[in-house]
Amino acid sequence: MSTIGDMLAKVLNCSFLDADDFHPLSNKEKMSQGIPLSDEDRIPWLETLRGVLKDKLDNEKTVILGCSSLRKHYREILRSADADYVHGSYASRVQFVLLDAKADVLAARLEKRAAEGKHFMPATLLQSQLESLHIDEGLIDENFNENDENMSGSDVSGSDSDASERVSLDGLDMDGIEVDELCDSHDSNRLDSAHESDSDGQIWLDLENDMSNPRLKVGMLFKSKDSLKEAAKQYDVKRDFCCLVSLTKCRRAKLRALELIEGAHKAQYEKIYEYLLEVRTQNEGTTTICYLDNTLFQRMYVCLQACKDGYRAGCRRIVGLDGCFLKGYYGGYLFAAVGIDANNGIYPLAYAAVESENQASWLWFLELLAIDLEIVSSYQISFMSDKQKGLVEAIYMLFPNAETRHCVRHLHANFKKAGFRTKEMKDLLWRAARASTTREFEDVMGELRKTNQPAYDWLKEKDPAQRSRSHFSIRSQSDMLVNNLSESFNKMILEARGKPILTMMETIRTKIMLLIVKKKEEADKWKGMLCPKIKKKVDVNRKDSLRCVPSHTGGDKYQVECGPGSQHVVDLVENSCSCRNWDLTGIPCMHALAVILLKNELPETYVQTWYTKQTQLQIYSNFISPVRGHKQWAPLSNMLPILPPPLRRPPGRPTRVRRKETDEPQTLERLSKRGVEMRCSKCNRVGHNKRSCKGEVGQNIPVKRHRVAIPTQQQGTLNQQEGTPTQQAAPTQLPTAPTRQQATLRQKLPFKRKSTTVRWMTSTQEPSMTDHC
Repeated sequence: MSTIGDMLAKVLNCSFLDADDFHPLSNKEKMSQGIPLSDEDRIPWLETLRGVLKDKLDNEKTVILGCSSLRKHYREILRSADADYVHGSYASRVQFVLLDAKADVLAARLEKRAAEGKHFMPATLLQSQLESLHIDEGLIDENFNENDENMSGSDVSGSDSDASERVSLDGLDMDGIEVDELCDSHDSNRLDSAHESDSDGQIWLDLENDMSNPRLKVGMLFKSKDSLKEAAKQYDVKRDFCCLVSLTKCRRAKLRALELIEGAHKAQYEKIYEYLLEVRTQNEGTTTICYLDNTLFQRMYVCLQACKDGYRAGCRRIVGLDGCFLKGYYGGYLFAAVGIDANNGIYPLAYAAVESENQASWLWFLELLAIDLEIVSSYQISFMSDKQKGLVEAIYMLFPNAETRHCVRHLHANFKKAGFRTKEMKDLLWRAARASTTREFEDVMGELRKTNQPAYDWLKEKDPAQRSRSHFSIRSQSDMLVNNLSESFNKMILEARGKPILTMMETIRTKIMLLIVKKKEEADKWKGMLCPKIKKKVDVNRKDSLRCVPSHTGGDKYQVECGPGSQHVVDLVENSCSCRNWDLTGIPCMHALAVILLKNELPETYVQTWYTKQTQLQIYSNFISPVRGHKQWAPLSNMLPILPPPLRRPPGRPTRVRRKETDEPQTLERLSKRGVEMRCSKCNRVGHNKRSCKGEVGQNIPVKRHRVAIPTQQQGTLNQQEGTPTQQAAPTQLPTAPTRQQATLRQKLPFKRKSTTVRWMTSTQEPSMTDHC
């Protein structure tokens, strides 16, 4: 082993290390006495070698290590020298080569080296070494060919399970090996003699001989694109895993690997009771509801106690509602309610997995949410949504006095679908939404009416209390126009939506748990009284206030002028401004800051307590307790197992990605067909495809139907009264006999049977009595 390793190091121009040199003196004395080493003796030695390899890898240096890593867990210790190595994956920068030889060859070499005094281990320990050797399954054994030139004709192959390589040394003279050239397995310039070459010296891939072990070279030519794809796939698999697999087998292996990591979709429904009990046990006060249809799963709701306490501690009374589809095997939808913290960040409140998005499921979700958030009066709550199916009706039924806002971005998407796509229409829509006073809103709507009357009529039908700041209530202390709270939460849980039911719910719970800890640690480092985002808004308004001229009018009211036609009234006692921006958000606007700076007071004292650092700390001082693994859950033997929901598979390929709007940035993974001219392959005309083709195709001329003109009694009376000879003499056109082409087409028409209803009769009646309808 040391001879081969030393020669290999010379060829690769790197250093060689003999692992026997790192044995402690106690191990050497033990082996010299003929006593085999135990795991207690080898583990410290292997950990020392791991440290040496780690230093080499950190310094990006290649090293050849000669080591008797006999067992599989010995090699795992050495592989862990790679910081990125995942245990059991074998994907490590530390690679292994197994030198395979017969026992008598090894014994002869050990006796020779021991006689020369070059090694401390006697040949009597060889048998114990061979007995403890564990060769991984799937290792490919390629014997040496003594007639080859390079490395005495040696050939190196790899294992599919251990990412190692095995070299047979039978019949070799170890002392007389000469290495002319050794190519690394990752060298893309190697070329086998089986490749074809034409007269011009161009290299072609031989599909019959090379596909089993493809070796690619720069400048190689391929017969077709498919052969290139197949060669590249087999080359990567052969190089990385040392085996040849089909695409179908790769897909099955991926599914099995995901099932081992994330769990089985169907089996997890049986453990829902145990999971919910574990969550309630570790987090007292948590609400967990599982709604069943007999024994079939239908809905599951979770609202953690820490989220309830955080909402009551300082979150503003506005809740974002949204639903997104699940990508798992059984599908469904995920509902979420998201609040807003003191720094205008998301604060998840509750989430639920439901069967579909409809009014019944939203009613069920909102009823539970109202109980957990203690919403006694709907007058004090506001909801922001994207107008999901059944959501608006559910809110009106449960919270008749609540303020409901609709996302303006989605409103603009519908505005474009109605045919108003110009930038001018978009700007007017957003100006109307951002208008903070009713007069400003009416001015923008009047401008829209002059520009485009149909657009004005379309937008006039929408309730301004749901889409414009000028009509928003000041109770929620928020001027949000878009539902970014829910969209941000959906992005946070994106990876969980395709996992099995319990893995998904646990992933969401874990993300919320880590989010609370992260926000708490960030808030502890803040300096000042206000949260960073709020302080930034105050600084912007303070800069804009420099162009305002305040005037004291007596008492606590001031008049502020900001240019021609811009004049506002500020009341410091009521924390109000006629522009309504201070009233909506609780953050002083530029007019209010002009007055505050005139009085030499601190702007922070006029900001509502919703936005202070102390409020943020109170919100995130409620932590979510961790949950144990499924092997430690308390078993519930008295409960019937929950069955998975019925599988709903709509026609077509399952949807994995949300359909984006035309103005949204598109992914560049696939080329878009937008703007491509569609041409029919039958009639060769532009504007349609062959499925919607209605033109004449070759000699297949569409049959013209003959109409039968039979005058009615009233028409005949009128004709007789008018006395028109042409109309009276006009003969009735009778249908002609069908042509051969018509008969052929008629035979191809589908035959529709009449529906039949069979009513079972009693035994006293005749069995032939059957009603047909």
